[in-house]
Amino acid sequence: MANRYEGKVVLVTGAGKGMGESIAQNFAKEGAAVGLLDWDETALKANVKAITDAGGKALGVKANVGLLVDVEKAVKEIVEEFGGLDIIVNAAGIIRYGTAEELSEKDWDDLMNVNTKAIFLTSKFGIPHIKKRGKGCVLNFSSVQAFVSQTQVVGYTASKGAVIAMTRTLAMDHAADQIRVIAIAPGSTDTPMLRQGAEQAANANKTPDDVLRQWAKDHPLGRLQTPQDMANLCLFLASDDASAITGTSITIDCGLTMQVAVALEQ
Repeated sequence: MANRYEGKVVLVTGAGKGMGESIAQNFAKEGAAVGLLDWDETALKANVKAITDAGGKALGVKANVGLLVDVEKAVKEIVEEFGGLDIIVNAAGIIRYGTAEELSEKDWDDLMNVNTKAIFLTSKFGIPHIKKRGKGCVLNFSSVQAFVSQTQVVGYTASKGAVIAMTRTLAMDHAADQIRVIAIAPGSTDTPMLRQGAEQAANANKTPDDVLRQWAKDHPLGRLQTPQDMANLCLFLASDDASAITGTSITIDCGLTMQVAVALEQ
């Protein structure tokens, strides 16, 4: 299992922090050469160093994943460095809060660019290289908020719902190429982005840690998901063990979305 991805090349977006950071590290631990994309150059360099110091192969490319010229250049650099491409993991994501009245046009465009358009761009420039390998996999991070929602996230839910629909079509378009495409829908995951949300939800009587503890209690298993949970799922879905899975979404949420809103009295 330690070298399950030996000889494979993996592109991971949002690879500087959070889920992307862990996903990139875990593919590298299992032998893959990993191309890391992120717009945070400091975080990107730190993760590349962590991977290479541990004996892994990694190339970091600073990129705005919602910008065509950046993604085209990044894919080209990764393919030139490692000789091809087998797997794409679209883990980059942002959140902006507000109703339709409150959300700015820029916030809406940023959400669509990072959460949705980036998947189009990595597919546009990456899938031709995966075709040359004979088979491969694309994993697209959506959210449970593609299926259920809360207030103040109209732009975020729109972008994540689009990921589910895009995934189905990409899977159909490239099934004959033996390229599997799968969406991953996490619940609340303990990342810097979630902690930023907890800071916004905190008040004089409730610290950010209090907020996170409450959110954890909302999940039937009593905990938040971790970046390692996401990495473990990606390692399975991209492997031959999951060779019959494509065109669907996998929910990983510690049971959050299996509940009804009203509980019966005990």
